[in-house]
Amino acid sequence: HQNLGNWKKDGSAPVLKFSDVLKEGDVNLDLIISNSSEYHSKQPERNGIAGVTGMVRVNVQGSTFVDLKLQFVKSGTNEPYVVPSFLLSIFDFDQSTGGRGRESVSIAGFSKLYLAENRDLLVQDHGKGAFTFKSMREDIPGGKNNPKDILHLTKEQKQIAVGLRYDGRSLVTMRLA
Repeated sequence: HQNLGNWKKDGSAPVLKFSDVLKEGDVNLDLIISNSSEYHSKQPERNGIAGVTGMVRVNVQGSTFVDLKLQFVKSGTNEPYVVPSFLLSIFDFDQSTGGRGRESVSIAGFSKLYLAENRDLLVQDHGKGAFTFKSMREDIPGGKNNPKDILHLTKEQKQIAVGLRYDGRSLVTMRLA
């Protein structure tokens, strides 16, 4: 994968490019994540692959947001490719002491939503398939509730995660705050 720390305000440069993330028949697909708004981070070098199961991390500075585009393309090209069905999981919704630095994701266009039964997330339905998911839990010092392996999540890690199914899409947009 290619990992770029300097994101352009106009979104013209790829933020992160991951090769061969999916295979549809004989077609290998890459994933390009780019920003379409201004991006601020004190640690952009932390963006990229994290954890043993290949989770993607995007580091956003507190009290700011970034609008992202996640696009599947034919490997080695920028040609969009519509994926019949895929899952997108978003982990680790937490916040600083006293509700400061509350993490949220605004996203739309998914066909199915997966949440833990006893979730620790505020779910705001804006209508027409648009939702915002917000943290309701303070971060545990030392990042003990941060997932390291998405195949072995703890009950607590599942409570601060969202699963989304998309059908017939090449592009997903979201706002991370």
